Amino acid sequence: TYLSLYDAKGKWAGYINAHAVKTGQGKQGAGIPYSKYVTVTNGKYAVYQNFNWKKKNVKAANKTYLAKYAYYHSNGLTYLSLYDGKGKWVGYINAKAVKAK
Repeated sequence: TYLSLYDAKGKWAGYINAHAVKTGQGKQGAGIPYSKYVTVTNGKYAVYQNFNWKKKNVKAANKTYLAKYAYYHSNGLTYLSLYDGKGKWVGYINAKAVKAK
């Protein structure tokens, strides 16, 4: 089975074998295992509770988190799913806001 791929603007990108992809719910796609510790170095980026861009009231700047999953959004940006030291989910943040350890 092959899938016909299109970018966010509707431009056709080509075909791909269905076994080569992981499907997700929404424009963010599927979460891809990332498993890296990251420190939020830019406090100007928001932490989101979903991909409808609802912000969470989290002060993440200068804190280190475990980024368990990366989401390669159709808007061209990468978002990381952050977890604190106790394993509690914190939210999603633009990967440009962090430095990986």
